[in-house]
Amino acid sequence: MKMNKKIAKLFEPLKYCAIGAISTVFNLVLFFIFERLGLHYIAANAISYMIAVLFNYFLNDKLVFKNTTGKRGSIGKCLKFILIRLFNLLADSILFYSCVSVLLLPMWIVRIALTFIEITATYIFRNIFSLSIK
Repeated sequence: MKMNKKIAKLFEPLKYCAIGAISTVFNLVLFFIFERLGLHYIAANAISYMIAVLFNYFLNDKLVFKNTTGKRGSIGKCLKFILIRLFNLLADSILFYSCVSVLLLPMWIVRIALTFIEITATYIFRNIFSLSIK
């Protein structure tokens, strides 16, 4: 039984990355749809981001980290996750607006570049604040 847990632990980063990649593509597709439907690019970004974050959280919680903390621990973990993501969304929106509306850079190049910056920042924050309960 211990060996199965060790093997599962080895695959955890791979599952985390796969779910992150799926969520990132989901976010970009939603952004494209909302922006094409006529939403301002900042509103389209915020809505697609929030939907993708929820999608990502629940997939990771159920498939990667297998929530075993009970309701109280789960609520605390979720609040940390939300706070970090709200900070990311605020920073992302400011940078997105500055690059597109002030510097007049191409929207899609900026969106993709900021996505990679955000992934890196989220990884760093995740390691600093350790959202997974051991």
